[in-house]
Amino acid sequence: MLKFFNSNKIILSFFYLVLIGLFAGIDYYFGKELSESPVNTIIAQTILNPYYRLSIEVQYIIATLVVFIQCLLLIYISTKQQLLKTTNLLPGLFYILFIALSPSPFLLNEAILANFLVILAINEVLESYKKNKAYVQVFNAGFFIGLASLLNPVYAILFIWAFIAFIQLRSFKGHERILMLIGLALPYYLLGTLYYYNDELHLLLNNDLLPLLGLWNFKFANLQSIFCVLSGFIVFVALSFNFRRFNYKRSIVVQRKILSLFVLYSIQLLLIIFIGLDVEQYLILLAIPAAIFSSLLSLNAKNQWGELVTLLLLLNILCLRITPIVEMFGLI
Repeated sequence: MLKFFNSNKIILSFFYLVLIGLFAGIDYYFGKELSESPVNTIIAQTILNPYYRLSIEVQYIIATLVVFIQCLLLIYISTKQQLLKTTNLLPGLFYILFIALSPSPFLLNEAILANFLVILAINEVLESYKKNKAYVQVFNAGFFIGLASLLNPVYAILFIWAFIAFIQLRSFKGHERILMLIGLALPYYLLGTLYYYNDELHLLLNNDLLPLLGLWNFKFANLQSIFCVLSGFIVFVALSFNFRRFNYKRSIVVQRKILSLFVLYSIQLLLIIFIGLDVEQYLILLAIPAAIFSSLLSLNAKNQWGELVTLLLLLNILCLRITPIVEMFGLI
């Protein structure tokens, strides 16, 4: 399986659709669906509630295409930023697997939509390496994170990662820091202006801004949630032991970019311990760096071990998504 996706032939990326269709088809067969956005933010409800009113078949088709496009974006960024030693399709494969680990149905939600913006923000941060005037990249990174936090306030925490990453990658000057803050605040300002003129500013305060000042409650809903989080920690532990191997004979540019993504992964894992997140949102957000680092791990592992671990992960996902089998053992 890894050998098949360890290829630079973009035509093979259409097999992503087969894998996504497999997971979406299982959920569709067992009648899994969402009636409304689980997050009470204005933007999430505005975008997703009309989507949930479409026929369930159309919902699954749209979700399949969105995740497929995100896989292509991950391949593009990992290739452009030279994060992997060779150009291949592994990041998209592992991204699909980590998305499928989430207990939620394989449908669009605010976390999957926010991943579009997070991927773009990551690209802007990595693209800024040692640029004399990276004003566009700095502003865009803050702006994309601000938009993502409108979908779910928890994503505002990525501002801390972007701030640290800019310091690692370049000389992050004071006026650039202010520019990044402006980018982060601009989506809130524009949306606040719109709601102020409609005399509905209180909705923005209650649903989008006030949650930023509080804590998020985390709870394990079922066995699949526990398995998802455990998978994330296993990747992190394996990454920690092999981190030096990833940087062996790599340029300083690539080493710093990999380090910045490692910081992102670490921050996301710390969030679940010290702040607490909704496990489904946490795992979907985690899928981006986890996909890249899983690709690095599989390329550095012996072929038989990499194939075995990937196959076991796929089989576990299939078993956990088949609800009747899981219910038979009283696990959910």
